[in-house]
Amino acid sequence: MKQIAKTGTNEVLANVPMAVLKNKENQQEAKQEEKPKSINELKAKIEKMYLLSEKHARLTGRLIMLEKFAIKSDNDTARMTIQDARGERFESSNPTSIGRLIEIWRESYKSAIDEVETDMFEALK
Repeated sequence: MKQIAKTGTNEVLANVPMAVLKNKENQQEAKQEEKPKSINELKAKIEKMYLLSEKHARLTGRLIMLEKFAIKSDNDTARMTIQDARGERFESSNPTSIGRLIEIWRESYKSAIDEVETDMFEALK
């Protein structure tokens, strides 16, 4: 149990473990260290947040476009074309293959969005 000794308007806590007091001091020091030390550091943080925000918006937009993509069971409703760096092309209208590819893309976009959101929260620290 903590004992409180009153001296005028100041209250002094007795029997408070030193670890608690040191932890509070360390937290205050950490908060002071987190602040940008110069205007250039502040600008760099702002620019990083802006770039991450743009990337987040771009990824979210693509995910929304992907969610709108509908595949019907007949072969004429969707066609997939893949082209490599050499210009070689592959086309398919197989709805199962297209559906799997869309699911892979969806998971990839969601994972990338999660990464960017984590980076954005880290940038705020």
